[in-house]
Amino acid sequence: MSEVAIAPGRDLRPRALSAWIDGFGDIRQLELLRIAIGPIVILHLWPFLQLSLDGIAYSDRFGAPYTAW
Repeated sequence: MSEVAIAPGRDLRPRALSAWIDGFGDIRQLELLRIAIGPIVILHLWPFLQLSLDGIAYSDRFGAPYTAW
């Protein structure tokens, strides 16, 4: 079996990738992202919440069976 030449300084083994993903780091940026995205998500889901509070559910509009068997 022949070996594949890898550029110096590059480790393409799965362990190196796993170590990079699992490495500890500062997650404050993720907290800021959650704070910024949270109101946008609530704003997007607000019509669905209003419908559910009025008693209208997903199954009320899409209750037809897929097949007539």
